[in-house]
Amino acid sequence: VAQGPGMNRTPLSRLVLLLAIGFPVTGAAVENFAVEVLAGRAKHEASLGLFQPSVDEDDTSLGIRGTWQLSKHWGFDLSYNDFGEANDTTRDSAGDAIEFSLKGSAVELNLNGRMFLVDRLALIGRMGVSRYDSEISIGTFSDDDDGYSLVLGAGIQYGFTDHFFSSVDYSWRDLSGGSLDALDFDSYDLINLTVSLGYRF
Repeated sequence: VAQGPGMNRTPLSRLVLLLAIGFPVTGAAVENFAVEVLAGRAKHEASLGLFQPSVDEDDTSLGIRGTWQLSKHWGFDLSYNDFGEANDTTRDSAGDAIEFSLKGSAVELNLNGRMFLVDRLALIGRMGVSRYDSEISIGTFSDDDDGYSLVLGAGIQYGFTDHFFSSVDYSWRDLSGGSLDALDFDSYDLINLTVSLGYRF
């Protein structure tokens, strides 16, 4: 079968063409998009119930977030966060020390609302859903856990210029809804406090 001009395309060029045809991006849409790099501290507070270890530790968290503003006051953001690893030590019935660790990550979709205090300074509230993965290790035992959780957050954002800005954010999610093969969480609250540097297109 003969191919007309432009038909012999690489898979990558075909994908770019489909995106360009199916999802045209106007100048206004680009201006409403922003990306941020996040760093902070994640606090893991988890309990596995009576006679089981509990943890209340924190570690460095890292993430990236993309935001699309529907208007000056409302928008959506999609983020990925690595919440680090919380470590603690518990003891078995014989009194021997057992290492205990808990780590997690999540992809989260939020609706955000902004209230401007002055032209470049705004308070931000977030609410959405988290698709999380966590891993628990107790001594030689380890297992993975995953599930969905409500995310609630609040923060403050300051724009240095029309393009560069920084935010401080506080967020909470309950990661106890998943189920491990051998153990269930009585509770697992994960609180993340981050500082971000962002660029608005």
